Amino acid sequence: MLLGFFLAVLGVLAMALPGFISMRSKWLTEDAVSQIARFQVNCVYPCLIFSSIYSNYGMQRMLSSIALPAGSFMIMLCGYIVGMVAVRLIRNQTRDEKKSFVFQCLINNYSYLPMPLVDLLYGPEGVAALLLSTLGAELAVWTLGVTTLSGEKIHLSNLRRLLSPPLAALYLAVILRLLTDTLGITDDWVLSPNTSSALNRALETMRLFGQATIPIAMTVAGARLAMINFAGVFKPRVILLSALRLVIIPLLAFPLINMLPLSPMEIHVLVVVSTMPVAIASFLLSEVYGGDRHFISTTAASTHIFSLATVPLMLFILQKIGETLIGK
Repeated sequence: MLLGFFLAVLGVLAMALPGFISMRSKWLTEDAVSQIARFQVNCVYPCLIFSSIYSNYGMQRMLSSIALPAGSFMIMLCGYIVGMVAVRLIRNQTRDEKKSFVFQCLINNYSYLPMPLVDLLYGPEGVAALLLSTLGAELAVWTLGVTTLSGEKIHLSNLRRLLSPPLAALYLAVILRLLTDTLGITDDWVLSPNTSSALNRALETMRLFGQATIPIAMTVAGARLAMINFAGVFKPRVILLSALRLVIIPLLAFPLINMLPLSPMEIHVLVVVSTMPVAIASFLLSEVYGGDRHFISTTAASTHIFSLATVPLMLFILQKIGETLIGK
């Protein structure tokens, strides 16, 4: 089982190699990566979200899974609390260093990196659960995260990010699904491959287009990793942050996740999210909202390096703990 988790994580991280190599070889430019990322976020990713949520979440299941966004928010809140406690124990830090330390504890990769791993382990239903959970993570990033990094109060301009194309696709999928279920339109008419309804064809088109999300996202992730400074990944503060983000926070979040009224598969998806390294987007956010950019970029690099070992190990350990608790 441990070997299986390791190979799954290795396969996911290997998907970032083409982007990493392309950036290092100057086949891609920073501007090109930004353009690809915008196209992916504004066009491809929303199609995956809409088709996955609509196809996998009927009204009843959606209502029973309302805790998914709460779960992803709770994971980041747990990281925030751990960071706030840890930073008080570290001496000789500047204000920017303290803010950045807490921020990096908070902001794990909650979407693109866990997506291919969840797809491998739990299939399309797992991906749909992951996508639904991202609403809570986005809320945490644009409230707790931004206020931590900037040192300012929450601004409405930050909350406008909750109306981004991916989240708009999520809202639209939920509304349309609730509407079709309320009107008594059956899945056989909408989702069956044998039907020729307009909605079915539109969903199939979006599903096919949205399947490009994972390879494009991992290519962009690899290219952005190539831009990060890897010097200093073994400094004490960086190692401490990596240990907190990759080991301590998942262990603390695990019992809280298991308290949520969700299906076993949905809980497993949130457990995968909790083990993820720092989001690569953290160093992009630091460009806008401040913080110690060197520390942020270095910890983004270090947690991705160490995650190759910690993610399979933590998934194995947490699964065994879960089995023990169920056995009792």
